[in-house]
Amino acid sequence: MELAKQKPGWVLSLQQTVEQFICRALQGEELSWPPAADSDFYDQFLDQAIANGLDCLLCHQLKPTPAWQQLPDDLREQLDQRARNAIAVEMARASDLATLNEGLAGAGLEILLLKGSALAYTHYPQPHLRARLDTDIFIDPGKIRQVRAALEGLGYGLVGWTYKSHQFNATREKYGGRVIRYDVHWRANNGTPFARIIDFSEALQQSVPVPKLEGSRTLDPARTLLLACMHRASSAGHRPDRLNWIYDVHLLLTSMTAEDLAEFSRLALNTGMQAICLEALNRSQRCFKTDVSEKLSSQLTTASKPRTLKTRLEASHVALLVDDFRLLPDRVSKREFLSEFLFPPADYLLTRYKKKSRLWLFPLYLRYLLGGMFESLAPR
Repeated sequence: MELAKQKPGWVLSLQQTVEQFICRALQGEELSWPPAADSDFYDQFLDQAIANGLDCLLCHQLKPTPAWQQLPDDLREQLDQRARNAIAVEMARASDLATLNEGLAGAGLEILLLKGSALAYTHYPQPHLRARLDTDIFIDPGKIRQVRAALEGLGYGLVGWTYKSHQFNATREKYGGRVIRYDVHWRANNGTPFARIIDFSEALQQSVPVPKLEGSRTLDPARTLLLACMHRASSAGHRPDRLNWIYDVHLLLTSMTAEDLAEFSRLALNTGMQAICLEALNRSQRCFKTDVSEKLSSQLTTASKPRTLKTRLEASHVALLVDDFRLLPDRVSKREFLSEFLFPPADYLLTRYKKKSRLWLFPLYLRYLLGGMFESLAPR
């Protein structure tokens, strides 16, 4: 592909054109496709389809239409191959999730599927069409240690912090060496402003079953949409306008009842999320012509309550840490929590601050501790 040799403005223009094409294709519009010889367009089309997590969905949408035969042969083959691979991965994930559900239920533990892991089954025609790298699950923060012990007993390796990021990873190799990965969240969102918005107990009480995944449950539609909106706003290192995240919002909105939308609006207003939610809805409307009612838009334009120093301090990271600490049910959990924050491993400090000699450890520890205190106390 010769795009790198072109002027940056031209590259951006082509990327925008292709993304608009993708959005229109997903809406089922009849499009005037460029000639198959236009390799720049079709290279960018494949790149953007993959980058936005929509390659399999586009394959599914285009195949029954005349447009499929207008695509270059090699593009059709690549889309087909990616779809076949995604089906194999999804079969492995579904099988493993059934085993996980059974094992955790046997230990008296309940989980909820989150984000794309649930939407794949609740809102997409086939689950492999919702691209994702792992399976997100939500657990009771009061049962973190029990869940970790149960996962290890089921053969999963546990990776990452347990408390610092409000999640940890569980992985195991299965099905010919394929790695199955779970992101285990004890807060529905890791970001400080959003971590306390969805409570596990309330979410479990309002949860709904996941079709074709026996034993699995997920958030009700209102909380699912609320989480999709906050996920776009809080995901550091990711593009908030990644098209499959916006398409999630589109699918949710178009399937929700009037009661669901009223509950979504109530949650958004009660949590001060109305501006973030309205931006996500407007973006979905621009990309996929989503029908957003004037009533809902009007409700979400309600101004947030003025932020005082008190409310800013309550939203600070240190206030979240205090709440996290209170949630933990026993002394062992609380001790592990404090140890993770106050005494990080030496290798972690050396890696974080890009040092090799262990002689740096004491000043690095002081830097870590003082910097963390300053960040935690800062009002949000």
